[in-house]
Amino acid sequence: MFSNVLKSSAGPGVVGINDESTSFILLSAFGTSLFVLLHVCWGMLFFDGVKRRDYIKLIVTLASHMLASCLTLVGIPAIYLPCCAGILVLLGIYTLYTASFDFKKLYLILIPCK
Repeated sequence: MFSNVLKSSAGPGVVGINDESTSFILLSAFGTSLFVLLHVCWGMLFFDGVKRRDYIKLIVTLASHMLASCLTLVGIPAIYLPCCAGILVLLGIYTLYTASFDFKKLYLILIPCK
């Protein structure tokens, strides 16, 4: 009755339908994890913007959400996944800055003094 999803998706008729990439499952998992992390950043920025009445954060959150969502309509993972990864890096830095993360301490940890 219950089966492993990866085992059942490895059949001959699942991957490569209509000349799709054979790494469809890997690209789908990467895209899903990107959007999970993006939703974490969006949630933190949005609620901080509402709490502090910072309309710039609200606009950045909504605009980046629309941009990332519309990029998926392209349908080619080689185009929208790197773009969404770039959005994640920028929003991640902005989210850490919003959460009062100390970048100087991170720099000192990553690059020790000689």
